[in-house]
Amino acid sequence: MAIVYPTFTPELTRPMPKLTPAAVLKLKPHKSRREIPDNGSGLYLIVQTSGAKSWAMRFRSPHGKQQKLTLGPLDLSDRQSDDMPVIGQPLSLVTARRLTAEINTKRAHGADVVANFHRARFERMAGLAYVFDGAALNFVEQYLKRKVRRWQAAARLLGIAPDSEGQLQITPKGLADRWRDKPLSSITADDIHWVIDEARELSVPGLKRSGTGPSESMAHQMSSVLRRMFTWLLEKRLIKTNVFADVVAPKATGNARDRFLTDGEIIKFWTACDKLDAPAGQCLKLLLLTGCRLNEIAMLSRAEVNGDTITIPEARSKNRLPHMIPLPPLALDILQSVKTSGDLYFTGKRGKPLGPWSRIKAALDQHMKPDSPFVIHDLRRTVSTGMNALGIAPATVEAVLNHTSGSRNGVAGTYNRHSYLPEKTAALARWADHVAGLIEGRTAKVVPIKRAR
Repeated sequence: MAIVYPTFTPELTRPMPKLTPAAVLKLKPHKSRREIPDNGSGLYLIVQTSGAKSWAMRFRSPHGKQQKLTLGPLDLSDRQSDDMPVIGQPLSLVTARRLTAEINTKRAHGADVVANFHRARFERMAGLAYVFDGAALNFVEQYLKRKVRRWQAAARLLGIAPDSEGQLQITPKGLADRWRDKPLSSITADDIHWVIDEARELSVPGLKRSGTGPSESMAHQMSSVLRRMFTWLLEKRLIKTNVFADVVAPKATGNARDRFLTDGEIIKFWTACDKLDAPAGQCLKLLLLTGCRLNEIAMLSRAEVNGDTITIPEARSKNRLPHMIPLPPLALDILQSVKTSGDLYFTGKRGKPLGPWSRIKAALDQHMKPDSPFVIHDLRRTVSTGMNALGIAPATVEAVLNHTSGSRNGVAGTYNRHSYLPEKTAALARWADHVAGLIEGRTAKVVPIKRAR
């Protein structure tokens, strides 16, 4: 049913409030996002499926266009202040109503409050471009969100995170909060060094450390995102020199992984998947049959499946290239056996994306009892190793994994525009038959692979 948004009429007596502080706290999330109107003034309480709550207004602009203005997250601190609330800060029911009344007064005098807010925000961001917190917000908005697939993780290291409405906010006690209003020109190599060392020995500012002891990995990640940010600032001419010239970057940790499942472990893996709660086991089986990355299958939507072919769009692909995956009959049967509804195939009981994967993997290990520890990503290496052992051409294996190396990389990749779809179809069918042969205790039927001319 369509939502009818109220228009503000100062001459009319305002209706009695519909929300109370107790009701605001007690409202529970549903399967879909909710908007609960307050009192006819245009104020709404937004309740996300995650349980996050925030305030927003809906009204018509002076030109008659429907508009939405996000006011800020719900304030749960019970703080009392006589200061006039502002957009973006945490708001209680009382302060949200005060801010709404102020905005409606401006609207009654003909002001375009949405346009004015965005203009003021742009001017503020331009003025903050030369201090760390403003520069970090700009870097996340203008670089990370556009260039980095998992930009949220990098943004958190800088102390920036999106709120429930997707607006970037400075997280309490994060690096952007610590260096709030700190001029970029005053940041030295020593400042950078000590932040990286803090990430190694204690934790990233504003984030909790999950493990114990020094973490060279966290130091490397913090160094990497800061180096990228200061290089970007130099390109934008917001700084004159890059302080990283005098900072020794931590070395990347860990050796290249070489773990893959043996044929015997593949049998145990398949049997263990049957013991997991659906649809986790089906998702893991598809990972083994397709060689896809975890999120490519775990976040698979119905719109991405056409007949017997999955197409991962460039927005969800690691190398920003669309990836077509022709499904052999075994994989297609597994996908069609998934008994879920909604846009995503693999969801939990409440319709949310499947997870947490650490718990699913722990359950898998308990049933499987692998010969040695492995991670879910090792299934891709299992597919690659298995296909090469079956005599499938390396270029085809790279195409199956959506890698841009070898004949698909650099100048060679620029001129080689072949999609490898026929080869991938035959290769995945041969691999699926090999896996099915292991499970059924028979010798896999060899499917000849035609070479492209």
